[in-house]
Amino acid sequence: MTKPKKITLSLPEGNEYIQIGGDVESLRRDRRMAMSLRRIDPSFDPKTLRVAVANRDVTDLLRALHDALSKRGYEESNDEAAGSVLKKFYDEQKAFAEFSEKARRIRNNDCDARDFEAFTQSLRENIPGRQLYPLQLLSAYHLAFSQNAANFSVPGAGKTTIVYGSYAFLKNLPENNPKHVSALVVVGPLSSFQPWEDEFEACFGKKPSVARLDGTMGLSEKRNYLLAGKPADLTLVSYGSLDSLKHHIAAFLDKTVSMLVLDEAHKIKNTSGGTWATAALFLASHANSRVVLTGTPAPNGYEDLYNLFEFIWPRRNVSHFQVNQLADMNRSEDDERIPRLLANIEPYYLRIRKSDLHLPPVDSKPLQLVEMSPLHRKIYDELEYLYVEGLIGSNLDDERTRSSAFAKIIRLMQAASNPVVLLKAHANPDAELSLPDDLVELIRLFGKTEVPAKFEAAKNIVERSLAGGEKIIVWTHFVSTLETMESYLERAGIKAKTLFGGTPTGECCEEDEETLHTREAIIKEFNDPESALRVVIANPAAVAESISLHQACHTALYLERGFNAAQYLQSRDRIHRYGLGEGIVTTYYKLACRDTIDEVVDERLNLKEERMMRVVESSTIPLFDNALDDYGAEDIKALIRAYVRRTNSI
Repeated sequence: MTKPKKITLSLPEGNEYIQIGGDVESLRRDRRMAMSLRRIDPSFDPKTLRVAVANRDVTDLLRALHDALSKRGYEESNDEAAGSVLKKFYDEQKAFAEFSEKARRIRNNDCDARDFEAFTQSLRENIPGRQLYPLQLLSAYHLAFSQNAANFSVPGAGKTTIVYGSYAFLKNLPENNPKHVSALVVVGPLSSFQPWEDEFEACFGKKPSVARLDGTMGLSEKRNYLLAGKPADLTLVSYGSLDSLKHHIAAFLDKTVSMLVLDEAHKIKNTSGGTWATAALFLASHANSRVVLTGTPAPNGYEDLYNLFEFIWPRRNVSHFQVNQLADMNRSEDDERIPRLLANIEPYYLRIRKSDLHLPPVDSKPLQLVEMSPLHRKIYDELEYLYVEGLIGSNLDDERTRSSAFAKIIRLMQAASNPVVLLKAHANPDAELSLPDDLVELIRLFGKTEVPAKFEAAKNIVERSLAGGEKIIVWTHFVSTLETMESYLERAGIKAKTLFGGTPTGECCEEDEETLHTREAIIKEFNDPESALRVVIANPAAVAESISLHQACHTALYLERGFNAAQYLQSRDRIHRYGLGEGIVTTYYKLACRDTIDEVVDERLNLKEERMMRVVESSTIPLFDNALDDYGAEDIKALIRAYVRRTNSI
């Protein structure tokens, strides 16, 4: 067995440099180690083995040296004469290592029985409205112990309840207990605000006092609340407000003993200076407890994990990898660094899989194929020929070709559901997407004389569900379809309300506050089993995240779907999640017009769902690829193959 190479660090009087000693000959021969040391200090000289402190924080510098040396198999040692700064650093390192090991054991359900029972009893007394299931209880206990942790559980696992469980325990500790917290601050998308308020009432049996730092509160009012330092039961901050309020939020956190929660925390994954990420990381060190919640921690790659763990444990780099190294791991599933990464972060997060929830069964009905009318078929076939024929043999690796294909795909999807919507786009045509005059006339004739076949099939399913005493949610991919379907059902005597809105993209904007509050009111009404609202029509792009609809609705109808598998599965989870009563069966209906792009979408979604669920259920950290996104090259190829099969085009 190879003996570890012993290294000592000393900090001479004046703290101008850190001196490396011990087995220096091994270190001088180690070129990779020398490169690591030069990254830490560009002026590093292997002859002197000194690392300049300059204007850097000594603790940060020691931590960087510790990480670099340990990765290369060097063992550090220090003695009583090492100096107070070094001794404090190594004492803290030892304490954090012991803490991390205990957190790891708790995560793996190796808990102190008496301590766990005391935690459980505290929850029985302090959150009377909820009885946590075993994995929720373990997650809440792990969070209460560590105070700084992530939860990567799937949608519907009850992450909000887990936070309230740990918060209730910590809040009810004596105020002189170092783990005590007295305030809860949640940063999340606007759509998450109402669920946090509702779950508070469900857990604690009372409505919370709430400060919503959103567009309904003026900037001066927000700042006055934060500077007063007198917290409501629940302080809710939108990501869009985070940057402009970060200094005031920091002051608020400094005055209170707060737990700071990032909900849908994948929104701070940007490691290139994104405003949301920068603001969140700035606030981390001001909070007594830090929590990260997201079911998709690494949607694009392992580098997405960096900010999440930097928020939980600022300046510690608990992953022991830099952003560029994490990104490089995406190149191969067999990268030898991945197991080390997962072992490094294991103590600091928990994850509940879909299979762990033991949900009641799902009745996913076979795809229902709808026959188009002769006029609708003629319109669709002509449009398909116009758009798809030119894609055969094209170079889909070319970005401009793919962009053009995406636009055509959207038109085909709209035409399959209701070709009339194409008239609006035709009014301002793109030269490449313009429609011949004779086709425009056919579409106008269709709009005057016919109802789309899928609309009629959808109405029949809605009527059967209502007759059976069920509420139903109808999902549409396009807002235009949503609005048209609402009018069609109303003419048939079926009252429905729509859920959609401007979901913010990137980091530039918030959605309209009036839309948000209208949507919250509709969701509350729909979730009431006694309400007269029985039908809701929704758009997954705006409603698939942070919203629960399972309290009174157990039936969903997909009038149309896009190629985005993650969005599709999220929408299904709105009504199939933890909290369903025993024996409740969740039913899904899916419609498609025969011999159209609808069938291609179904084929691709089935394939993506299978791959996605395999990743979600088998992987410690779910890592998805771009093939699961909207309109990838493989989706376009599948459309072309289906067209060729039907038409025998060469």
